Amino acid sequence: MEHQGEHQTLAPVFIAVDTICFTLSTAAILARLVTRIHIIPRSFGMDDATILLAQTITAIRKGFVASEITVGLGQHRSILSTERYRNYLEYDYLDKALFFVALAVCKISICLFLLRLSQMNRLRHVLYGLMIFLILTHVPLFLMLLLQCQPLRKAWEDVPGKCLSIEFVKNVIIAQGVFSFTTDFVCAAFPAALLWDVKIKRRDKVGLCILMGVGVITGVIAIIRTAFAPQVKSNDRTWVGVPSTMTRCFEVNIGIIAACTPMMKPFFRYIIARITGKDPHAILRPAAEQRSFHSSWFSRLWPSRSSPDKSQVVQKDIVRLATLDNETGGVSRATDITLNLPLQGTKDSECLEPPLRQETFDFPGGLQTADVKSVNDRV
Repeated sequence: MEHQGEHQTLAPVFIAVDTICFTLSTAAILARLVTRIHIIPRSFGMDDATILLAQTITAIRKGFVASEITVGLGQHRSILSTERYRNYLEYDYLDKALFFVALAVCKISICLFLLRLSQMNRLRHVLYGLMIFLILTHVPLFLMLLLQCQPLRKAWEDVPGKCLSIEFVKNVIIAQGVFSFTTDFVCAAFPAALLWDVKIKRRDKVGLCILMGVGVITGVIAIIRTAFAPQVKSNDRTWVGVPSTMTRCFEVNIGIIAACTPMMKPFFRYIIARITGKDPHAILRPAAEQRSFHSSWFSRLWPSRSSPDKSQVVQKDIVRLATLDNETGGVSRATDITLNLPLQGTKDSECLEPPLRQETFDFPGGLQTADVKSVNDRV
């Protein structure tokens, strides 16, 4: 006799939550790409490529999760046919393996972004060490989960073969959870150390730390996911496994959103400027005389947008160099050299032909003057 409530299903709730999370992370990715490619051109980097890879893996995972729901996720095992339950185990098997890959790639993207901001060797070494740690822990984990059974279909079918013990898999997942929330908290605390010596307003500094510290949420979710690890031993995994699957959905999508959060400010400023009819580039380019930012940190986040071609202003200065003859003390030849010097925070009107100035050289026949074009010293 069937127990009351066995025909309950959590599928609609799970579908709604999963769709909302994936939609928000996709929107964050699109906003980041628009910012990196269009709003701040030539700023697309490895951190953007890796977060795009993480979102691609998440999209593949979403396909597996949708298939899990179709074959019984959110329902009790007792009302599922043997074939449907077998299909669920297969999709869940692949989903879990890809989840840890997406999670590691997302964290590596955050580390790469922080590397773009950090100029202190000690902090850079910490970030490099963290990325190596993520690779060394998650690659073996992925291979272990993927190859835990020989043959592979032993994981979801009752066929002859061998598998790692469920107890061992549970302990590995718990260990990964500890690694995961530890790295989340480290990455969330890193901006505070990074911005400690940056000369910006305290309000802006606190705002940036909070903005970039959204990763604390993923750390909390990792703790919750770890608490659900013993559910892998349940015989009713399609029902009791819903919270675990849902936390995986939350963790990777919120991690992607957290990685894209620092790009939201320039994106929304650009959109607001477009709506209000203002010059978006003027809004995105803080005046150097009004704020005293650390130059390297500032230039990486807010490249100049004042040139007509919407790229960093480059002025070609031609300098006529007089090469002195060591023996005679005179000038043996004159050479034109073109220097490509980037100018930050300049107006279009300032990118004009530099004025000529006269320099006196000691020629063999006496003192003579030569025209030299000034090199702009605002680099």
